[in-house]
Amino acid sequence: RWSEATAPLYLTGDFARCLPDGRFIFLGRRDAEIKIRGFKVNLALIEAILKKHPLLKNAVLTPEILENQETRLHAFYLSQDGESVSAQELRLYLEKELLHYMIPSLFHEIQNLPYTATGKINRQALLSLVKAEHSGVIDNSLLTETEKKLLNLWQIVLNRPASSIHQNFFDLGANSLHL
Repeated sequence: RWSEATAPLYLTGDFARCLPDGRFIFLGRRDAEIKIRGFKVNLALIEAILKKHPLLKNAVLTPEILENQETRLHAFYLSQDGESVSAQELRLYLEKELLHYMIPSLFHEIQNLPYTATGKINRQALLSLVKAEHSGVIDNSLLTETEKKLLNLWQIVLNRPASSIHQNFFDLGANSLHL
């Protein structure tokens, strides 16, 4: 016979608070699972696979919630000393191991990881680095009319300033839904 006292409890990975009237308020997740374009994505799994790349010293994933509520996944990585790894190489490496929706939108090579006072990786500081990196202004006087139109379209689609017209559209954070 089922009763509230004997009902099974399930660990879902969700944090919630019970209100006095018995309703629950969702506060977030205990694990590193997020949703990207409707798919559940486990950040710890992707990080673990990325860290296995032989030329990487460390890697951290950070989700960014855009103004349109779309989630974009950033991969920050430190290369082994004296090695250089391109975003394209990492994307190809992950495509062999993961489903397409699990592959980060953007890859950023960094020199060191920022830490909080408690010794945890400061993921917000990593996102601040990205915003500072892409705040540069492109001299439009050096662009053709077609390049200006393309740059404008990329900025609208990517929801941020484009840093160069010579970069790969997907390396700038686009996905197949943006086409």
